[in-house]
Amino acid sequence: MKFLYASLVAAMFYYDAEAPDARESACLVYSPVTQSLLLIDGYCKHPRDGKSNVYSWDETGWKKIVASGPGTKTLSSGTLNKDNNEVVVFGGIGEKGYEDLHGDTWSFDGKTWHQLNTNDIGTRDHHKVVYDQQLHAVVMYGGQNTERKFDSSTWLLRGNTWTELKIEGPGARFHFGMAYDPQRKKVVLYGGYNEAGLQQDTWEFDGTTWLKVSEDGPSPRASAGFAYDANAGMMIIFGGMTKEGFVSDTWGWDGKKWQLLATTGPSKRAMGYMAFDKNLNRTILFGGRLGWPNDADDTWKWDGKKWSEIE
Repeated sequence: MKFLYASLVAAMFYYDAEAPDARESACLVYSPVTQSLLLIDGYCKHPRDGKSNVYSWDETGWKKIVASGPGTKTLSSGTLNKDNNEVVVFGGIGEKGYEDLHGDTWSFDGKTWHQLNTNDIGTRDHHKVVYDQQLHAVVMYGGQNTERKFDSSTWLLRGNTWTELKIEGPGARFHFGMAYDPQRKKVVLYGGYNEAGLQQDTWEFDGTTWLKVSEDGPSPRASAGFAYDANAGMMIIFGGMTKEGFVSDTWGWDGKKWQLLATTGPSKRAMGYMAFDKNLNRTILFGGRLGWPNDADDTWKWDGKKWSEIE
């Protein structure tokens, strides 16, 4: 599938052996082009340089990729388009906070950012996007829209066109977990927060319909780390914010039931985001919020049984 680009941003591109600042609410996506995890956007309390810096992680450590693009944002959402192996990022909040809301769509090829010339669907933050391999489309759900209301719409991005699906779903919410299960060909959504409070329901989207498949498992929570672990063949959820505060438990969803996998590992946190590293064959966790205003800058890997910190 070939994208038409609104603009090709001039390459201010280079690597710098530098680890990312402590942060939360970032995008973490595996790129087969760079053969590394890419950390994009996120909130950190240190001064930002306004550039669209991307951090690359592999077994040799963190490196900063400096490349001009959409600028500094947080609460955006990104996913790998497996048809062209580019990372797609939509929406988010700029450096001026809620006066700087974004509804732009960008693509990153490992070196250069390109803005996609898509139709205008308004701004969005606190949402999630994942790539559905069966649909050959980016699926977006939920978040907060331009009117600052909880959103309950499902959108598909094919090429340069966003299309809303007029279907019922998990309801308006944000700070939920969402990932794609390539074995079962389902988008899986868990928990989050809505006007009624914290949720613990699990939903699956088969490309046509959302179906609630569980109300059991982890306690009601928001802002948990969430990723599909290809090694284990299940969704992995870590931590998050509950009624009792931040937690540090790890759970797995195999498509039929939730099971508690571990109660130790990284410290209690929320908004620490995870992705599966195909080279390492492990799920990786970076950063997150430890408690206001303290964020983490540690990196962890999950081997299916336990977490271990990567120095």
